[in-house]
Amino acid sequence: MRYVLDTCVLMANIRGTNIYETIEQENDLLNNENQSIISVVTKGEILALGSKNAWGARKMEPLRALLRTYPIINIEHDDEDLINAYLRIDAFSQNRLPELRLGRSVTMGKNDLWIAATAFVTGSTLLTLDGDFDHLDGVIIPVKKYVVAPVNVPILQPAPIVEVLPQNELPNQ
Repeated sequence: MRYVLDTCVLMANIRGTNIYETIEQENDLLNNENQSIISVVTKGEILALGSKNAWGARKMEPLRALLRTYPIINIEHDDEDLINAYLRIDAFSQNRLPELRLGRSVTMGKNDLWIAATAFVTGSTLLTLDGDFDHLDGVIIPVKKYVVAPVNVPILQPAPIVEVLPQNELPNQ
């Protein structure tokens, strides 16, 4: 199997989260017969995130080392398959693909369009943690979306009801 990792999945890997471990195990990502790919867009997004958050060399070097472990699909001016996939996914998402109507318009970020186009041209399943690709699943590309479980937050109990006495009925102190 071949997989394209969305930026949020790569970020989960960097953070060493349980959800990434689940993704890795369920999709057998460490199996040499399977291949995990990223788009150059994902590389750009994740490096920009590190830059904006002022990650120092201590965080950026392991990130760059991790990026070197993935085949990266570039956007080339003469890659007609990739460009046509981008155009088709954009038209489909905007409900403007005559031969395949979505029935509604879904706005996709331009980076997500490139990531989806990468999955399309490589014949990959897109692994993600968000719903940006839901409308493409099973129609344009296979998408496996993982949902991060919410953190258990204690439910606040309402305060006990206290009877408020009129001023003249307050007990003597």
